[in-house]
Amino acid sequence: MLSKIVSWLLFLMLATPYFSWSQCNNYDCMKKMAELALESGYYKKALNLARGALNYDYDSKNKKDEINAFIDRVFLKIDQNRLLAEKREKEAVLAQKEINKQKINAELARDTAEIMRILADSLLKKAEMATKEAEKNLIEAKKQTEIADKAKLEIEISLKKYQAVSDKIVNLYVDEVNAAILEMNYRKAEEKLFEAAEFSHATPAFRRAVAEVAFWWNETKQTPFATRLLSKTHQGSVVSEYGKVKQFLKDYEPSWSDTLQNRYFGEMINVEGRVFIFHKSVKAEVSSFSIAQTETTFWQYGLYCTAIGKSILDYSEMAWGYKGNEPIIKVSWYEALKYTNWLSEHFGLVPVYEIAPNNTVNIKNMADGFRLPTETEWEYAAKGGINHQYTKYAGSNFLTDVSCDTSKRTYAVALKKANALGIYDFTGNVWEWCSDWYGSYPKKPKKDYGGVKPHKRIIVRGGAWNNEVKLITRSAYRIKSTPEAQRNDIGFRVAKSMKK
Repeated sequence: MLSKIVSWLLFLMLATPYFSWSQCNNYDCMKKMAELALESGYYKKALNLARGALNYDYDSKNKKDEINAFIDRVFLKIDQNRLLAEKREKEAVLAQKEINKQKINAELARDTAEIMRILADSLLKKAEMATKEAEKNLIEAKKQTEIADKAKLEIEISLKKYQAVSDKIVNLYVDEVNAAILEMNYRKAEEKLFEAAEFSHATPAFRRAVAEVAFWWNETKQTPFATRLLSKTHQGSVVSEYGKVKQFLKDYEPSWSDTLQNRYFGEMINVEGRVFIFHKSVKAEVSSFSIAQTETTFWQYGLYCTAIGKSILDYSEMAWGYKGNEPIIKVSWYEALKYTNWLSEHFGLVPVYEIAPNNTVNIKNMADGFRLPTETEWEYAAKGGINHQYTKYAGSNFLTDVSCDTSKRTYAVALKKANALGIYDFTGNVWEWCSDWYGSYPKKPKKDYGGVKPHKRIIVRGGAWNNEVKLITRSAYRIKSTPEAQRNDIGFRVAKSMKK
């Protein structure tokens, strides 16, 4: 246990930009820091720390050999990463070659079909002329007709082959589009859709991909890009106005439109209120409310950032990268409140929070907009609401059912099992901001208790990817953090009061 705590503290020191080597004053400390830097992917820092370690025991041959061996490991790791990158680049080149090959085959099939069509037209004309001949030419005319029919059949077969090849190529492009969307590279996704549109065949997957990219452009206040995409991919012409494009996309792919709405704005789950046991022994009561089915994702927060002119890169971990279906991180409590206010305004609701320039927060309890859940609401929903589950974790007695407990970073939301309410990731992935300031929970709380008066810390719940198992074993476990904190293990999910 002690060794784990020491390792964790050393990792925090290494990841802190203000850490100085002077804080390690012996060989073992510098060597340990170098090992942690290597494990975390900080190769340059690992080399510097390893070389610095020799300053504390330079005359020891064993230590020098040990450090030299370590440095060799670092360079081996760097070479491995370079080789992996080269391998992926080669695979990408091969994939592009395959697409080009299929494209050439499709063009050949199309040219062949056109030639056969011209030939068939010629033969049909000859057949028509033959029928006008005398009876003596009737047999010949029938032969010509049979030849023409055979040519038509060959044309139909060629056209079907061309369509099959076109479908395959278009769907290969769509695979690249979906990969770009997952990486939130909508410019690249749009370029691939333009290339796929040259085949003039819209498969169902192609239509969904067009709808998603157009949806992104429209919802991020870039409606002209959405209308351009729809036009250049031959999917429709619509006036470049937000409302008209939004309605067009609903009619274009109705069921997919609902999926996109949930993907980029979150799906809310209604939770029926009642009295329950909070934190093992306290009777608490909550009114009915709704809460997001998943933690807020990069897709959702990225749409907000793009709409208001911020960069989503400010909230990513450089060593990880990010994907749209992963939970947003590095969002402070104040930023989470601002997001819920923006979401409320987007849907024409009254924002819950008034945030002064000095970050003083006033909560408008009668507002109907989105907000963060109270700690009481969070625990009640995590335990399954009226379908209360007496399980060790939120949804199961087995940690691996509901959380990737061996993860080295965050992972996609809704990847694991949901709880009894159909809500995901209450256990693990990222800690979640609540609306309450941290303080002792009263023994007899009033209905819809919202926490103590503002002071220095905010409650966060649920555990995270980097916690020991014991920290996320109970839905009732609570910790605190400063509201300004921007950590790679804290995110949030939104909630909303239900009309009474």
